[in-house]
Amino acid sequence: MAKEILLYGDIYDYSAERFINAMNEINANEELTLRINSNGGEPNAMAGMIDKFKSHTGVKKIKIDGKAFSSAFFFALYTDSANIEASDLSRALVHRAAYPEWVESNPKYMTAEMWSFLDATNKNLRTALEARVNPEDFKKVTGKTIDEVFSNESRIDVFLSASQMKKLGLISKINKLTPSKMQAIEASFYDVAANYNGVQVQEVETEEITPTQASNQANQGINLNTKNRKMTADQLRAEHPDIYASIHASGVNQERERVKAILVYHSVDAQKSVELVNAGSELTPSEREAFNLKAIQAKEVTAIESASAPVVVTAPVEATSEANAELSAFEAKFKQLKGGNNA
Repeated sequence: MAKEILLYGDIYDYSAERFINAMNEINANEELTLRINSNGGEPNAMAGMIDKFKSHTGVKKIKIDGKAFSSAFFFALYTDSANIEASDLSRALVHRAAYPEWVESNPKYMTAEMWSFLDATNKNLRTALEARVNPEDFKKVTGKTIDEVFSNESRIDVFLSASQMKKLGLISKINKLTPSKMQAIEASFYDVAANYNGVQVQEVETEEITPTQASNQANQGINLNTKNRKMTADQLRAEHPDIYASIHASGVNQERERVKAILVYHSVDAQKSVELVNAGSELTPSEREAFNLKAIQAKEVTAIESASAPVVVTAPVEATSEANAELSAFEAKFKQLKGGNNA
C-alpha cells in the first residue's frame, strides 16, 4: 500500500527528526509519495533527510504542491523524474547549500570544519543536478551557469517555474489547478486556526460566474449562486463540508507547525519564543537568525570557558600516624584470620 509523507514547513533539526521517524514507519519496499511545500532550511538537517530518502528501496514519488525552495528542492534529484509532478503554480528555488550570510562572512563562526562540510555537501548536490540537467540547458533556461550557482564566492538564487522545471527534465508532469482546487485555495485565506482564539473569520466574496462556469462547477459538485454573495465559515461548512474539513485540517496543521518552528528555539531564548507563540505571527528570517546567533554565541562561551578552565592538581595526602597504626592493626588481624583458615 502506498504511503505519503508531507515535507511542509522549514527544514531544521525538529523537522528532520519527524521526517526520519515517519520514514522508519514505512516498509522499505513500499511505494512512497513525498509531498513538498517548503522554504527549505538548514544544510545539516537536509543532508540527513536526503540520506534517509535515498535509502528507501521502494518506488519514490514526489508531488510539489507549492514551493520546493533551497534544501527542499534537492529531494527532486534523488528519484526518477518520471515520478515527479508539480502543480502549475509551483516554484523551485535552486542555490548552493549555505549557512546564513552573517555566519559565512565571519571567520569566528564559520570554521574550517563547517566549510569542509558545505563543500562536500555541495559536491554531492552538484553531481546529482548535473546527472539530471544538461549544464548548457540550465544556462539557457536560467541565465546562470551551474558553476556560478555552486560558487562559494557568491550567493545566487535561481527561481524556476513548473514549466521551466519540466523543460529541464526535473519533473515529468504539471497538474493544472481546477476551479474547485482554486476555490479551496482562495477559501484557505480563512484563518481557521484563529477560531480557537475567538477571532472572527473574515468573509470572502465570491465572484460572479458565467453559466458555463456554473455548469462546470456543478459537474464538480460545487453549488454556487451566479450572483455575488458573501460566504461565512458556517455556510462554507454547511455547503462544502469536504472543502471546509480540508481547510480546517490545513489551518490546524499550519498553526501546529508555526508553534513547533518557534519552540525549537525555546532552550535558546525561552521568553522570546513564548512571546512569538502568543503573538500568533510566523517566525521571520531575521528572528530566526537572531535565535541562531544567540545559540552560536552560547556555544562559543561554553567552548571558551572549557578551554580556559584551570587544571587543578592536588598533592597526595599523607596518611597520619594514627591512620597508619589502624591500617597495620587491620593487616595483622587479616593475616591471623587467613592463617587460621589454612590450618
